[in-house]
Amino acid sequence: MLGRRNFIKSRRLQLFRLGLLGTVFLVVSCWASVPWALAKEKKTYFHKKYKFLLSFPAQYDLKVRGGRDFDFTSNGKTRLSLMVDDQLVWFIHHLVSGGQSLIISRPGDDAMARLNKTSQENPDFFRRYARQRAQAWCDADGPESSTYCKEIHREKFFTSQNGLSCLELFLVMTRENYQAGTKETATVGPVYAVQVPGDERPLVLLIYPPKGKLASAAVSQDAREIIESVEVHH
Repeated sequence: MLGRRNFIKSRRLQLFRLGLLGTVFLVVSCWASVPWALAKEKKTYFHKKYKFLLSFPAQYDLKVRGGRDFDFTSNGKTRLSLMVDDQLVWFIHHLVSGGQSLIISRPGDDAMARLNKTSQENPDFFRRYARQRAQAWCDADGPESSTYCKEIHREKFFTSQNGLSCLELFLVMTRENYQAGTKETATVGPVYAVQVPGDERPLVLLIYPPKGKLASAAVSQDAREIIESVEVHH
């Protein structure tokens, strides 16, 4: 009789421990899932003129400046900026024509169509243009000092999940102080370039942190999420 009572007591204790363990596991699982769920919340933006769609983490607010420039802000500070650049076709025109004049009267004409096709068939043109634009992002001149990025620290070419050509660039920024006669260098970036094909002309989306800054790993990840989300709608 005593053995049976001990067995029942032991069995109840085991069930209590299993129940307690299950409750703890459930609480921990729910707690862990909250940040993940919040991280997955997104906002979207569709550019009516250039026909591309992108999404970005919900903790950001999007400020549109003039239709081509955008700031992703959080807690009142700009963490990332995006610029719509449509000059790639003219860059290619200069290269393929050797500086000679090429008549391009309007989007959709034969010359524009050839250059648009060239931009898609020769990704090296996009890479060269992206490097040039990234270095221009770094430049700033003043009466007492200037900054410039003549050297690329490292770069990575990749294709987004939606099939767009992308380039990630980290640059070596030099800050030159004329009065003190000093030069300091630092790694800045990343600057991302995304080639967006278009019916009229190709676009390049440039995404970058505030000028002269090295973005944190979290902000860089946010930039990558924005890039991976870009879709073209013609």
